[in-house]
Amino acid sequence: MEGLNNVESFESFKNKIAEIFKREGLSENLKSEIERWIDSVYERYHKYGSSAEERISIQLQIAQIYGVTEQYDNSWDILSDVWVYADGIKNAKLVKEVDDLMDSIHGKK
Repeated sequence: MEGLNNVESFESFKNKIAEIFKREGLSENLKSEIERWIDSVYERYHKYGSSAEERISIQLQIAQIYGVTEQYDNSWDILSDVWVYADGIKNAKLVKEVDDLMDSIHGKK
């Protein structure tokens, strides 16, 4: 999978995960696939370094993956931490993105 800046790649992965979840539920295979993806994302960004905005973007994507697999508590925990971080660096755009995603997930709970 290409870098996280490639929105299409992330959206494709997220859609694939959502489809598998619809068919199988949260199977061990799906959990393993998600964990491999998260590990690869962290490895790639720790290896090359990242800005605060990139770190927040990574967390937003992970929260979305948890959201499409109905792991709402995990998603909510990540988003709560990310909101505090985005607010702390005074990035109103990212705070709004987090708020919007929180609202979206809260509506599904």
